[in-house]
Amino acid sequence: MAEFHVIKVSFVRHSAPKPDFGETLNESYLPHGDLRMTASRAVLWDMDGTLIDSEDFHWISWRNAMTNEGVVIAHEQFLALFGQRNDSILSQWLGNTATPARIEKIANAKEKLYRQLIRRDGISPLPGVADWVHRLHKEGWLQAVASACPTRQYRWGA
Repeated sequence: MAEFHVIKVSFVRHSAPKPDFGETLNESYLPHGDLRMTASRAVLWDMDGTLIDSEDFHWISWRNAMTNEGVVIAHEQFLALFGQRNDSILSQWLGNTATPARIEKIANAKEKLYRQLIRRDGISPLPGVADWVHRLHKEGWLQAVASACPTRQYRWGA
C-alpha cells in the first residue's frame, strides 16, 4: 500500500495581507523537509486565500445579488461569513424569509455574477503560488484543489 503525505495549505486572512509563498511556504512545511522522498506525496490546496485572492469578487457578487433581492448587506456581514457555503450564508442573512427556492435563486445569481467578474477582470494566483505548484509537480507531488465553491466554478463554466 502506498504511503501518502498530505499537506493542507490554507490561509484565512480576510482584509489582511495575503500570503507570499516565496516568504511563507518553505521546506519546513514539507514532511521531513525533503522533496526527494520515495513515497507518494500529495498536496491539498485550498482555493480562496491560498491559490487566489477572490475576496473582492465574492463581495461584489454577493452585494449585487442581495441588492437585486432588496436586501442590503454590510461588508462586515460579508466578512463574517466569507468562506462558508452559499446556503449557510443565505440562511443567516435571510432569516425566516429563507426558503429553499429563494436560497437557490439568490445563490445561482451570485455565482453567475461571480463568474462574470472573473471572466471580465481575470484573476491571478497569489505571489509564489505558480512557482510552488510547478515545483511540486516537477518533483512528482500529486496535487488537488479543495474549496467550498460550487464545482462548476472550477471549470469557469456557464
